[in-house]
Amino acid sequence: MNIVGIIVLVIVAIYLLAITNGLIRSRNKIDYAIGGMDAMLKKRVDIIPNLVAAVKEYMRFEEDTQAKIVSLRNQNKESFMQIDDDSSKIIKTILLTVENYPELKANNSFLHLQQTLSEVEEQLSAARRTYNAHVLNYNNKVETIPSNLFAKLLDYKTMPMFAIEESDRQKPDIKKLFNA
Repeated sequence: MNIVGIIVLVIVAIYLLAITNGLIRSRNKIDYAIGGMDAMLKKRVDIIPNLVAAVKEYMRFEEDTQAKIVSLRNQNKESFMQIDDDSSKIIKTILLTVENYPELKANNSFLHLQQTLSEVEEQLSAARRTYNAHVLNYNNKVETIPSNLFAKLLDYKTMPMFAIEESDRQKPDIKKLFNA
């Protein structure tokens, strides 16, 4: 065998090795993307019910606190009325104003819950897009010439794009979680 034949064999071997490595890297990127989606789904399952439970607890605490404040106000109102009618009118006006416009802290919890829901869904969407991009790249390598010939020899098969079942297309029912 002459030097030209050896050079051609080395070039073909390097080319086939590059194709194989490209296929392996593409398949590994798909596995990595699946892991990313699993992590986001786990985050959704872990964090959403816990946040809803925390918001519900805070709402109960705030409701109990409001009820106690109103009760104390009503108790104190009677003693103030006995002491001085003028001062009771002023206190009554102030307390009614505060009661009509309470600063509800649960609102911040709801905003945080809403922001977290949005963030998790955006991360899931990004993970799905990443997965599909890697599958597209991999499938192109498996199906296009000349890498498809080598892919067939190594039994590389196309992979499906990410598609979810219709029942999984529904976001978690937050209203249902609050009523639970």
